[in-house]
Amino acid sequence: MRLKFLLFILTTVIIGLQSMSNNVQVANVSLTDQNSIAHYKFIKCDISWENSWRTTASPNNWDAVWVFAKYRYINGSTWFHATLSDSTSVHVAPTGAEISATTDGKGIFMFKDSDGGGDNAFSNAKLRWEYGVDGLADNDSVEICVFAIEMVFVPEGEYYLGDWDGSGHSSTYSLRDTSTLASALIDTSLTPIESMAANSYDDAQLEGVGVGIDGDGGIDSNGDGTIDNANFPTGYKGFYCMKYEISQGQYVAFANKLSSSQSPNKIVAVSNSYRVNISGSASTTWASTTENRAYTNMEWGDLASYADWSGLRPMTELEFEKA
Repeated sequence: MRLKFLLFILTTVIIGLQSMSNNVQVANVSLTDQNSIAHYKFIKCDISWENSWRTTASPNNWDAVWVFAKYRYINGSTWFHATLSDSTSVHVAPTGAEISATTDGKGIFMFKDSDGGGDNAFSNAKLRWEYGVDGLADNDSVEICVFAIEMVFVPEGEYYLGDWDGSGHSSTYSLRDTSTLASALIDTSLTPIESMAANSYDDAQLEGVGVGIDGDGGIDSNGDGTIDNANFPTGYKGFYCMKYEISQGQYVAFANKLSSSQSPNKIVAVSNSYRVNISGSASTTWASTTENRAYTNMEWGDLASYADWSGLRPMTELEFEKA
């Protein structure tokens, strides 16, 4: 839907988008409460999705939606990522929901504020858009789109890496603890890890003495007992991952927000190939007749580009094991 608002002296066209994965929807988008001194305003919207939960019992986790926005100047061709406030307290969560901001301002997570299950229908969320940080003037005319992706929170805690069966047997391409030759416990201690693959694509350090992993602090990349990358996502700390595969509808929405100069060969039009039905071209509009199906023709570059565009990142091998 397209609506046009004049709030103070900032003119904006709003588009509320359905993200098409398990029926997550963004509706009734508007801009409100502009502050022309601090140069921010709120993106107001309703967000709903199905099959939601939150539990304080084991596994003590919840599902959420990752919400982000894109904007472009009226009659412009390039879409930019909107910067939301990195302070959780300035966003206004709907009744029954909780919001968690991120330090990079690329988006927010929204989830149930108490235990329960079922479908969510949250109304009147207000996300603070720092348009001044994005370099916009108070009187700039822009077009804005809001997106949502369903996620799952994987809580902090130790876990075993590898598939050792207790009798010395494990998969050829698995990882193990070099000291016990068993599945490695990833906790707050320093654990040396090695690959079981004789001809793996890992670097010599991993194939040789392994990589020491401190789940609470980071990673030891040269095996000297010193943490080299304290922020490496080992899977011990809590993290979010996508709840479902990237759908054809989600990928089409992404492709339609790229200019021809950004990616002249965004995606290949395919029909009835591996259950993918996408039509269009880089110079026209992409569309899919099976928007809720997974986009099965993706390659690594497609995944990395979609993640970067949405303000996310690919999960590490260790996070995948934990999840």
